[in-house]
Amino acid sequence: MSTKMSNRKHWSIAQLGAIVTLVVMVLGIVPAVAQQVLEAQEGIAHYYAKRFSGRKTASGIPLDNNAMVAAHKFWPFGTIVRVTRAKGGKSVEVKIVDRIGKRSESVIDLSRKAAADLGFLKTGEGEVRVKLEALQWGKK
Repeated sequence: MSTKMSNRKHWSIAQLGAIVTLVVMVLGIVPAVAQQVLEAQEGIAHYYAKRFSGRKTASGIPLDNNAMVAAHKFWPFGTIVRVTRAKGGKSVEVKIVDRIGKRSESVIDLSRKAAADLGFLKTGEGEVRVKLEALQWGKK
């Protein structure tokens, strides 16, 4: 019986690591870079009714219910906020463009697009528990 030598190439760990890194970069599966949370809140989120689409917000721009925007009681306009649903852990990032009344029980009012992406628009839920994380302050 003759023994045949295998022509298979054996990969080093460094080579395999480089290949995995390349595949991850090409496919865009880059691990999320931890973003510094500037401030956090928890509470109830609501979403805008359809009738508010196009109306002028407190920041002066018309409300676009198809954009990732929201209203907050006091965080500056332009602040980027990560909103995470307590049930299920889905999260979205929105930009603060409007104000909520000081007596409102909401910590944030979301556009219909943001509410849909969090999964509570289609369920008919009017409010859900969320965690807010300010990632970047807008202009004060």
